[in-house]
Amino acid sequence: MALTKATHRMIEGASVNVKDYGLLGGRDTGDLAKLQTLIDSLDTASAGEVYFPNDEYQLDGLVTINKNKININLGGSTIYFGGTGSGFGFGSVRTDDQVDYSDIQIHNGTITNADYTEVENRNYILFSSVQKASAYNLTMRYVSNGGIYVHGASRKITIRDINIYNTSSYTTCRAIWVAGANASDYAGQLVDISTLERNATALSVIKPREILIENVNIELTTSGYGIYIMNANEVTVSKCNVDTGTSGGRCIAINNHSPNTKVLGCTLKASNTSTGILVTQASDNVIISDNIFLGDRIGGRDIYVAYLADALISNNVFLTGTNTKILIDMGGSARIIGNTISSTSWLSGEVGVRIFPIDAAVAGTSTYGDTATEVSEVYVSGNSFKKITAPVMVTQNTSNSGNIPGIKNLTVEENIGYDFDNATGGDHMIVATSLNSANKINLNMNRNKAYPFSYMGLSGLGDAAGYTNVKTQDFGVGIFKVEVPSGGAALVVTQESDTGFFTLGGSHSASNVTLVPRAADGGGAVGKIINIVPYSTNMASFKITDWTAINWDVSVYDHSGTQIDLSTTAATFYVYMQHSY
Repeated sequence: MALTKATHRMIEGASVNVKDYGLLGGRDTGDLAKLQTLIDSLDTASAGEVYFPNDEYQLDGLVTINKNKININLGGSTIYFGGTGSGFGFGSVRTDDQVDYSDIQIHNGTITNADYTEVENRNYILFSSVQKASAYNLTMRYVSNGGIYVHGASRKITIRDINIYNTSSYTTCRAIWVAGANASDYAGQLVDISTLERNATALSVIKPREILIENVNIELTTSGYGIYIMNANEVTVSKCNVDTGTSGGRCIAINNHSPNTKVLGCTLKASNTSTGILVTQASDNVIISDNIFLGDRIGGRDIYVAYLADALISNNVFLTGTNTKILIDMGGSARIIGNTISSTSWLSGEVGVRIFPIDAAVAGTSTYGDTATEVSEVYVSGNSFKKITAPVMVTQNTSNSGNIPGIKNLTVEENIGYDFDNATGGDHMIVATSLNSANKINLNMNRNKAYPFSYMGLSGLGDAAGYTNVKTQDFGVGIFKVEVPSGGAALVVTQESDTGFFTLGGSHSASNVTLVPRAADGGGAVGKIINIVPYSTNMASFKITDWTAINWDVSVYDHSGTQIDLSTTAATFYVYMQHSY
């Protein structure tokens, strides 16, 4: 009976060693054709493991991998890609929301450019309309248009434990690119740029979705974008470090309707005029939480929300020398809650949250905002601002037609501002510039605190009647200890809390104490007395005998209800004051 020797390719799902099928390594240029022949011979339903013994492999072109249940184990090898359109290509380009291949892995090696000075469009790993695929334990160098590119209707993709360094000479370099249908017109793709409202363009149904990017380190020293997301759904970027250096590129871009994206627990660093995280083009339900922002993006911004995008920005730490920490414009909306926003340098005009109904970059050009009425809903609560010239700034730029849209709703409450830049002067919790009476700003300002208190309140709102609808309940509280000595000596008033904004004086007779609130020596508003609390054991109560707009005349009583004669008997009490802004 004749026996047939079983080969690897005859056993479904078996592991194959590429050198058993003719690959030489040592950067031999003939390895691409041999590898493609091997891949094509594998079982389509269950291809199994393709193992690269540790070596250097030159692959000058695209490796097409249309297989299910395939595991590309690079075995610690280094892959050099040359030629046009080269890379590992899993799946195929489709024009519908379907996938062809599933259960794919590639891992355990280094992938780099054969010549990083070439201007070639290369995707080292391309997942196109596949599902349940993962890339992990990899190092990539000199990426061009997507070190890893997730495309089409791909879903349930995991990218983790990867280091990506430097870019090639390609015009637009991205470390990781997640994209469905591309946008031909960035500004007007989903937004009517005249009304700043959603236009009639249908949303793409061909979207990568359920994408996890985790524990990825990206360091691009000269050019390029970190993670670029467009026309995708449910992308989570977690525990990543992205440093775009001095390139001016964005650390993370979320655009062209990429809803439900989450950026969680990342460290994002850049210099130059770059953006940390861009959220735009009707990308809604975006969550940016528990991240750390570093670097000196002079002229840039840490987070930018625009063109009808909506984001929850919470519990982040900003330690940057950036002119604008968070920028909201062109109909963007945001809930900005519980962040620590600090400056690493005293930049002139440094702003925590800056709101532009019309983007300064396009104001007065084309038809941007020509017919818009109200834009932006921004909620700023529970944040701390340190060394910031203006925690919140509203600036209304003029459109090409002269129109200035109003702000639908701006709520600023329960924030703390401290260690202001005294050198610039005139700083306040909210600063408004270039306003116009044509449209309203609906502002609710409640329970904020500033240290010193002289920086509390509004600047630039109310200078021209009729354009603002301001509701404010902010106040500073001051506590003063008032001692009335016996024998007719003058009152002794001691400031018990640091108001920095108003103070208290007064005088007394045998029967009354006159309390006179007044502004601090450096100027400011006059506080209002809100309560008196007895301190000395002989004093039990008080009675107001005369009251003006701000002054109180009071008499004091002992525990039997007898009025105390202040010419012979001392009394001490606390006066509580506040000022609303």
